[in-house]
Amino acid sequence: MKLNPYQAPIPSEEGTGNEKVAKIVAGETRKLIIVWCIIFLLNLPFPAVIGSSFTTPYSIWAMVVTLVGLMLAGIVLCIRLPSIARPLIVGSAVTAVSQVVPILHVSAGLFGVEVARSLGMAIDQQDDGLVRFSLPDFFGVILVTLIVALAVGLVAFAFGLVGQKLFMKTKIKKA
Repeated sequence: MKLNPYQAPIPSEEGTGNEKVAKIVAGETRKLIIVWCIIFLLNLPFPAVIGSSFTTPYSIWAMVVTLVGLMLAGIVLCIRLPSIARPLIVGSAVTAVSQVVPILHVSAGLFGVEVARSLGMAIDQQDDGLVRFSLPDFFGVILVTLIVALAVGLVAFAFGLVGQKLFMKTKIKKA
């Protein structure tokens, strides 16, 4: 039988090599997305409870909308840039556990509130000699939520990069 070099390849029952690679990549991406969603949700308890105590019921929706947007952004990151998503996920697991002693989350929240206060989006309230604040502004809640998420996310990414560097199985070869 004479081979025609111009004839398209005939797919076998096993599929072509490209299909196999696509299935493997799709499976890895799916796992990455599932793990991202779980780790993202594990990072929410402390910030959500504390954050919701300073907002109005109307403003809680701002927090929910922002968190959904951040979760979707993470899913897009898993699909488009898995090399960045992996260390973020690993580090986010560390920050989720760190909620037991929430220094990072409290510091990020206080910084976010100070930014909102400087922009007039947080209201100071005095009660029994203690100065407290509230975030009645919808956009103030979005701003504080984004600042907390960005701060915790950057620290998580740094943790993930360090972990990847220390525990990576294969060494990166210099070109």
